[in-house]
This record gives sequence, C-alpha cells and structure tokens, in this order.
Amino acid sequence: MSSPARQALRGVGAARVVVGVATLVAAGRDDVPIFDSLRRPAAAAARVLAVRDLVQGAALVLTPEDHVFHAARTGSAIDALHASSMAPLVAFSPRYRRAATLSAASALMWIAVTAIARRS
Repeated sequence: MSSPARQALRGVGAARVVVGVATLVAAGRDDVPIFDSLRRPAAAAARVLAVRDLVQGAALVLTPEDHVFHAARTGSAIDALHASSMAPLVAFSPRYRRAATLSAASALMWIAVTAIARRS
C-alpha cells in the first residue's frame, strides 16, 4: 500500500477517535438532539459503541506501518457486522429504530471512508 494511503487511513483513525470521544461525552445528555430520546440502556449501548470507535480508531493510528491495511480491513468487517446487527432493530423496534438506523448508517459510513482512504 502506498504511503499516502497509510496516512489517509491513519487520518480516518484519528477522526474515529474524535467521534468516539465526542459520543462518550454526549451519550445520555438531554441537550444533544441525537441522544435526547435515548433511555438509560440505549445510552449505555451508545457509550459501548463509542468505546468501539475509540479502539478501532486507535488501532488505525497506532498499528505499525506494515499492518495498517490489515487493521483497516478488520475494522471494516467489524463495522459490517455491526451494521447488519442493527437490521432487526430497524425492522422490528419502533422505540430504537431511529438510534439503530443512525448506528447502522454510521458503521456503513466508516466502511466507505476507510475504502476511499485505502485507495488514495
């Protein structure tokens, strides 16, 4: 993989760390529109997913140069599993449909951004 692609993937990782920290801070707060309707269990789930974002982002930033591509591919697989796991909630849970849809869309967005970075 070219050096620009490695740097782009590390940039994706750094962005993901920022998103994870922001989500950890915001989850469960009533003054943040995306989280204002979440009940306690859903806010806890949002925090767990925020930690996942932190870990996946840190893996891209901290992984040695020759393993960044593998870390990106593994992270995308995890994101694909997460997005597919949200499908039942989107389909059958009116209470959590909005949160599950946003969570799945976020995972799909990370897959797309990572794929674009790998090709740079």
